[in-house]
Amino acid sequence: MLVYNARYHQMGEAFELALDGSCDAALKRLGELVVVPAQEPELALWEAIVLGKTGRIQDAQRRLAELAEHAPHFVETARRFGAARLIEPELLQRILPTSSARG
Repeated sequence: MLVYNARYHQMGEAFELALDGSCDAALKRLGELVVVPAQEPELALWEAIVLGKTGRIQDAQRRLAELAEHAPHFVETARRFGAARLIEPELLQRILPTSSARG
């Protein structure tokens, strides 16, 4: 549980840095953290947003496609980020799987 807590905080910090526009710091904080979408879908969602916000669009797309396979409701949560203006809708449109990719 403590390991997961540390991973959660590390990802949360990277997410906040990315939202603040501190891309280099966000990627540095993300570091070598390896996220498995089937086991940690909330971390995979945050990771995809960090990757997208830092310009790693293809990596973000891949992560969200994996997440759509294992936890599609988290992809739906990401769609709400745009409506709430937490994440730019244009960015979400670029990184989220298309409707046909959702099962």
